[in-house]
Amino acid sequence: MPYDGQTVPGRILDGDPAAVAQVTRWITQALASPRYWILRPEWEDLHQESLLATLESLRSERFDASRELRTYVQGIVHHAASKRMTRFIREQRGTRLVEDSPDPAPSLDGKVDLARFARSVLDQLSPSCRDLIKHYFFEELSYDEISSRSGLPIGTVKSRLARCLTSARTIVRAREPQGVESE
Repeated sequence: MPYDGQTVPGRILDGDPAAVAQVTRWITQALASPRYWILRPEWEDLHQESLLATLESLRSERFDASRELRTYVQGIVHHAASKRMTRFIREQRGTRLVEDSPDPAPSLDGKVDLARFARSVLDQLSPSCRDLIKHYFFEELSYDEISSRSGLPIGTVKSRLARCLTSARTIVRAREPQGVESE
């Protein structure tokens, strides 16, 4: 066994329930990130996939024990969720949204530029909301990093980001045709 039995990786491979529970908490925390909320129905599957990938990685000695295991596990979760998100987007491409409204939502079959639609939604948000969304989703900054940059308390960053996402959802839903449901 490549890892010392006293380290978390070694304890996981030995089947220590406390170590496995810790990794499970890390996976759960990573999946609960707002960037993966659209995948909520698949969280249970993603959780199992991430746990299995972590175990396989440890068994095949791909984890560098000099690194932080929590960060490594979060990377595994991000990889699994990104693959699932890509599949989700591809599955949605066959769904047509609005075609005859004055400012239509894109047809997700690739004929209308989805990036242009996202930009139009972001343009309707306040500048502070655009900045928060940019920092969190595009630059992938943590709440702590955003707090440091903006000088705002972490709780304020979290609550403002939540309100901004609610506003963005409202804008998107207002542009959906009657009868199209979204989560």
